[in-house]
This record gives sequence, structure tokens and C-alpha cells, in this order.
Amino acid sequence: MQLTDIDLNKIKELSREYKKRVVANAELLRSHIKAIENEVLAEMRKGSLEYSQSLKLVRTSPRRKLKSDTLDKDMSPLLDYLPPEALAKEVPITLTELEKLLKAKLGSEEAKKVLSEVVTKPEGVLVAVPLSDKREAVDLSTQLRSVEDEFEGF
Repeated sequence: MQLTDIDLNKIKELSREYKKRVVANAELLRSHIKAIENEVLAEMRKGSLEYSQSLKLVRTSPRRKLKSDTLDKDMSPLLDYLPPEALAKEVPITLTELEKLLKAKLGSEEAKKVLSEVVTKPEGVLVAVPLSDKREAVDLSTQLRSVEDEFEGF
């Protein structure tokens, strides 16, 4: 069986013997795929153009995070909008809970503005994806230049 022969709509047509072998070796197959993905990603990050006809680098979507001082019961910038007890729970307030509280108190637009000051969204990790992926490709050459510019003169 070739990779081009794989048709996910025809899984039921595969023999039981074949399906048993795949399931029995699933961890090995996952490891093999991950190793190949890592190798391709490393080569692309080094500037290899071997994959440029079918793959591109994009960033994953990371989770948003609150900035470090946001839940500080004495210094939080949110104390202008919410009472201290809203922020001081045994379990820290979640970002979703915080959004709901602020929207109820300030309205949707003002809550977005306040949250933009206390929420950060780190860069996602680089992954290699097919060119048909809707995300914009990452241009590593501009990122390398900006890092070089930061350290210029050292």
C-alpha cells in the first residue's frame, strides 16, 4: 500500500489483519511520523527549499495568558473595574470568567479594550503544513534579520 492509496472513506474496506497490524504498531507509527515531521521542520528552519513546492512553515495558535501582575490583589490594573474579591479566589480566576465579569460590568467593547491591556498571546510554535493550509506562511528571513538587528553593536 502506498501513501497515495490511503482513502479515509474506505477504512471499512481494509482487511481485519491490516487493521490489527496498524493498531498493534500504532505507537511506532506515531513515533515514526513525529520523527519525520521534526526532521522536515528542522530542515525548513535551516532554510532548505526542498519542501517549498508542497509545504510551508506556520505558527500554531497558542492560548492566551494573563500578564503576570493581572491577578495581584494589590496591584492589578483590573482593580479599577472589579472588586478585589473577584480576583482573589482560592483557585485563580480563569480568563473566560474574567471576560464574563468585565463584559457584564463594562460592556463588550470596553471589556475587550481592558483585556487587551492585561492579556498576552505568545507566538505559536512553528510547524510544517501543506501549502493548502489557510494560515499565512512564516518568513524566517525577516525574523532572523530582526534578531540580528536587536543584537547589532554587541
